[in-house]
Amino acid sequence: MTVHSIKNAVVIGGGPAGLTAALAISKRPEVTEVTVVDSDNLSGGPTPRNGAPQGYHAHVLLGRGYEEMVRHAPNLQSRLLSQGATNIDFNNDTRVLLQNGWVAVTKSGINTIVATRPLIEWAIRQEAKDNPKIRLLGSSEVHGIIQEGKSVRGIAIKSFGNQAQDLMCDLVVDASGRRSMASKWLSDGGFGEPEVEEIHLGVNYATRMYSIDKLKGKAWKVLAMNTIPPDMPRMGYLARVEGGKYIVSLGGVGKEAPPVDNEGFLKFARNLAHPAIYDAIKDAVPESGIHSFRFPGSRLYRYEKMADWPQNFVVVGDAYASSNPFYGQGMTMGALHASAIDSTLKRHNNGNSFSRTAQAEIAKATRFSWTLATGEDNRWLQVATPWMTKMVQGYINRILDTCPFSVGATVGFCKVLHMDANPSLLFTPKVVVPVVINSILRRKPSNIMPN
Repeated sequence: MTVHSIKNAVVIGGGPAGLTAALAISKRPEVTEVTVVDSDNLSGGPTPRNGAPQGYHAHVLLGRGYEEMVRHAPNLQSRLLSQGATNIDFNNDTRVLLQNGWVAVTKSGINTIVATRPLIEWAIRQEAKDNPKIRLLGSSEVHGIIQEGKSVRGIAIKSFGNQAQDLMCDLVVDASGRRSMASKWLSDGGFGEPEVEEIHLGVNYATRMYSIDKLKGKAWKVLAMNTIPPDMPRMGYLARVEGGKYIVSLGGVGKEAPPVDNEGFLKFARNLAHPAIYDAIKDAVPESGIHSFRFPGSRLYRYEKMADWPQNFVVVGDAYASSNPFYGQGMTMGALHASAIDSTLKRHNNGNSFSRTAQAEIAKATRFSWTLATGEDNRWLQVATPWMTKMVQGYINRILDTCPFSVGATVGFCKVLHMDANPSLLFTPKVVVPVVINSILRRKPSNIMPN
């Protein structure tokens, strides 16, 4: 069997997942070129792309995701801060309303950054542009993979100037998001079809930018109100972003959809679990129109379980697993998948052994977040779940009930949520003891938002 060392790669998709993967691959000394291909123009500024309509809406970069992105893009933080993004300690600078009241405010060491998705994407793209090994090829449609036996040897593309060409390489990474054609390409190539896990819980959201003078000087930077199964199907998110503006995203589960007219948008905000967001925006100055988006449901392709898998091919980001955006996992998953590629390349830099190992590592990196997100979604659908899953969900609900009254429970849960700690932290005395105490005392929630 011929061993093909990975010296050049092609990444399909110029979003955060694809760009971070390209940066991770380029770090290997034996890699000479990484080409990132996208249907959008990749030379623009920090504005939403046509291929990423969700770019208008609020995005959360979890602590671990931010850490991994900076690891692959060392100048990312300075680029973002220079454009007006804000560093935050999640528990100290965010006010979060859960089912039993406002989460306890404390310094947690969970550090991340607050900015719009277009700015985060632009900053990563600038990192890629400054990398001599990376080539950005925008305005190009991918028409399929080029297969030689059991190996993927490149992709076929056509530019918007109608010029067709084949890009040959040693590795193809599909980071094209939910539009990914990987499942069809594999089926057409004789590899079979993957098992697919889907949660058919549609969510709707709408977003508008505001100038809100009365929030200047507030200690907090982010205000979040989560959906609460089964009684509160609405969520709200307000954050201070670059340019001194505030991004406000409202969302609903199932048939709950925020209207796209001013009066309807404000009415939806007024009927959230707490009036804080409505009070902030009711007389604020709008700085944009209202953009809406519908997410059809979570989906994961179990590529790692396929009996037959091509050499030189890996699927990452939303192309592999796309979960409910309410949980803010998307960009973090893309960064973790890039790190999985990076760590696998250090051990297996040849196309024959790399691809299946990397796909398994990507699945491993995804498992906990997928379980957490789909478990929460299933609470809305009221589907039958295994007894062990019910026990875990019941315990997590007790932790959430305890967060307004316990710094230990709050920091522990948030570190796990942000993937800064192993889930086993939830079963240590710092979390278990306050949960038991709260279960005994059955304290009533406070509706007063912390300063």
